[in-house]
Amino acid sequence: MLKSIITIVLLTFFYCANTAQAAAWQDISTGEYTYKQLQTKTSRSGPTLMFSDSPEYVRDYGVLYEDKLQGDIRIFYYHVNDKWPEARIAVVVLNEELRPVNVKVLKQAKPKPSYHWQRDGQLAQQLYFGAQTPYEAKLGMYDKLELLSGSNGLLYKKDELAQGIIELHTDAPVTVKIVSLPPAAQIGEYLDIAAPISADNVRDIPLRGTFPQANKTIVLEELRFEGTDMLGVVIADGQQDKFVEGQDAPTGKKAENYGNYGVFYEILFENKSDAKIGVRLNGTAGLIAGQVLISEQNGKNLRKVDFPTDNTKFFSEFGRETILVGEFPAKFKGKIIFSPPGTGNLPITLLFYKLDK
Repeated sequence: MLKSIITIVLLTFFYCANTAQAAAWQDISTGEYTYKQLQTKTSRSGPTLMFSDSPEYVRDYGVLYEDKLQGDIRIFYYHVNDKWPEARIAVVVLNEELRPVNVKVLKQAKPKPSYHWQRDGQLAQQLYFGAQTPYEAKLGMYDKLELLSGSNGLLYKKDELAQGIIELHTDAPVTVKIVSLPPAAQIGEYLDIAAPISADNVRDIPLRGTFPQANKTIVLEELRFEGTDMLGVVIADGQQDKFVEGQDAPTGKKAENYGNYGVFYEILFENKSDAKIGVRLNGTAGLIAGQVLISEQNGKNLRKVDFPTDNTKFFSEFGRETILVGEFPAKFKGKIIFSPPGTGNLPITLLFYKLDK
């Protein structure tokens, strides 16, 4: 199949393991050059994603988003206190069934709300990929479980961002609510009077919703550098990599996750060339910070790559910097795990290029 050729301009920021790598990348680091776009095969699996980011800037007390769900659930919340000196945000699991429900909290990535939005977007991913201690709770009829603090949620000050990722499993339906409440309110009493908060009108489709199968597996075609020095694939642009679609539960309207926030990618590649290759991540759309995991396809030799690190910086507004994901020998079969971080500008581009033998 004929591949499209994309022309891009990159100004690389060097995060190099050795002088040979720096020299190899410097050869193609400035000016205009081309890469061939890799063809892909995509499949979906995984939990149901409940994503709450509208209104992003919270100016009312009430229920920001809610839905009734069962099974494997991923919650991604992202809200800024845009009005009060202090307010609270809570994530509540309610059992509204006439029998007990078992809830197992599998992963928690809940940075303390702060003014450092991008730093905490990266921190949320570091916490998510870090060591976790799952716990279980049994909810009787009409019992509730608050997930952020265990009681009344988290305080956040004016202009602070509260963001996080939580994964859980339930053996029966539960109602999950993301709630904005006064700092002195008690969540049990407040839920009885909390009214729904409408999504903002920034876009025709607000950035919130419930999305099934929130994991994507992308298989890249074999890496063969025939007639080119570089291959690339774009992630989370809405065209080459489609945004996931679902439903806005409070209104019943169509929902689109434009950015695929809360979606976790497993990107599989195989180096079919006879040369060692390098892989770099480019923040194509501008500022972005997070963490990726890299390993063999069988999961062995897993390591984490942060962007930024002490040796790098945030990707610039112009999206021209790149960061080294790894270097791999001929015939290597690899796996990259990536999720669009909160506050990150999408899309990204993964670049595959040959190194000297």
